[in-house]
Amino acid sequence: MLGLSFFLDIPFFACFRRPTTTSTIISYTIPPFTTIRGLLASSLGWIPRYNLFLQETVSIGIRTASVIKINSEFAKILKGIARDKVPYKRRFPSSPMSRHFLVRPRYQIFVSGDEKILADLTKSLEDPQRPLYLGQSDDFVIVDDVSSVETEKTTGREMNSAIEGIYPECEVVTLPYRYSDSMHGPRLEYRTLSIPQRYPFDAGKEVPCYRFGKDLFVQLF
Repeated sequence: MLGLSFFLDIPFFACFRRPTTTSTIISYTIPPFTTIRGLLASSLGWIPRYNLFLQETVSIGIRTASVIKINSEFAKILKGIARDKVPYKRRFPSSPMSRHFLVRPRYQIFVSGDEKILADLTKSLEDPQRPLYLGQSDDFVIVDDVSSVETEKTTGREMNSAIEGIYPECEVVTLPYRYSDSMHGPRLEYRTLSIPQRYPFDAGKEVPCYRFGKDLFVQLF
């Protein structure tokens, strides 16, 4: 079967905010799966609620394609200043005081799933229906090297992507993965992944994955 491979190149900065951070905005080093689906949906020109459709029709893998550098930025806290021109004065102590941002990150994305969606994505990523960004709305992104690749479900040890679980010499992150319905409304699910410092990464055992092309072994989620 066919899969899709492409690169996301952010020429300036990006921030993928961890939802539990407040006074200091801490960024994930890779975009969450929910963020990548949002970019795919925007390229197709879909309205936001169709992001949920992609959860059921495509699977996504990711690898860092550059050394990720994290800097901090101090933010002026206008919300933390008492207002003199309003009938009451109120302070917001949880307002962000600093923000982490990634400097010119680059990622390789792998997609497999519904053939019709993959065909549409191949066209839309090269000629998107909407301006594309990754993270915040001013984090402009360039999509390049979009290609269809022969894909096969298999097992492998030398991995070329983020891997589910906890592995040594990796950054371990718990990423937003997908939305699901519950009795209290939509619920955000997470997946715990290990991000290798270099590729290929020796997982120490055979793990379920997909082979993209001849020699890239990738886990999809």
